[in-house]
Amino acid sequence: MLGRDNVILTPHTAFYAVEALEELHIKCATDVARVQSVEAPVYPVKIGGGACAAGDGGLKSPDCSK
Repeated sequence: MLGRDNVILTPHTAFYAVEALEELHIKCATDVARVQSVEAPVYPVKIGGGACAAGDGGLKSPDCSK
């Protein structure tokens, strides 16, 4: 594809839309508030060996569901 005259390759930049960034900030802040209220996060973050942070300060299973 690189050598074709009728092909234009561009990087994927949907994340850099203002709306995408705003949604990311809202989801992040909402999850922080949930964890501070001792609720499980909607979007858990895998840390270290695959465990996930839980709302009670403990760790969840590697698949972040238990």
